[in-house]
Amino acid sequence: SKGTLKHTEEELNEALDKIGASLGEGVERDYAVVSLQCTRRHLKQALPLLFEVLEQPLFAPQAIATEKEQILRDIKEREDQFLSKAFDIFQDQYYGSYPYHQPLGKADEIVGLQVADVRAAYQKLYDPQHMIVSVVGPVDVGDIRSDFAKLFKDRSQDRSLDLSQDLSQATKSSAATPLFHPPTVSASTIVQRETVANWMVLGYPAPSETEPDEIPMIVF
Repeated sequence: SKGTLKHTEEELNEALDKIGASLGEGVERDYAVVSLQCTRRHLKQALPLLFEVLEQPLFAPQAIATEKEQILRDIKEREDQFLSKAFDIFQDQYYGSYPYHQPLGKADEIVGLQVADVRAAYQKLYDPQHMIVSVVGPVDVGDIRSDFAKLFKDRSQDRSLDLSQDLSQATKSSAATPLFHPPTVSASTIVQRETVANWMVLGYPAPSETEPDEIPMIVF
């Protein structure tokens, strides 16, 4: 965490260190996670810190500017690394207008991103109605559900926050509708670069997890 409305990043880290707890985060293409690791003894002290990070992120302009600079450097490095560039060209050709076609986003979009944009996206995407809570350890399930329900009471508004919902039922309707259609025709892209080596990527549509050919494809 880069700090909250209540605590700086240093203060948060100090509070976590005192109870031997740690927070982690990660963003993938299809989901984002915030994790907490702590002992059972200190769970009641650690949960409020996790909730504070979730509900009161600071979105400090300097922290966002630093993150933007890092992403722009990563984009530039991928442009300069020919193997990465070859994969990026393949993904752009394969996915077309689908969001996966840009692994790190477009540089001009990153440059134009403002603090208000990040805050608005967070409020929209980190909605408790889209949340999955996964807990491993000697905890009281009822207490955990109660703690999260209290935390998100205001955010859930008129909707019922049901942490016991069956995920398979919640996603059944969306899972039946494919979000991406692989290309059905061959295509090629060639980029001329001054280099002594050549990099080539050949890609094919792979079977989905629901198809019987997936395991043979993985083994192959």
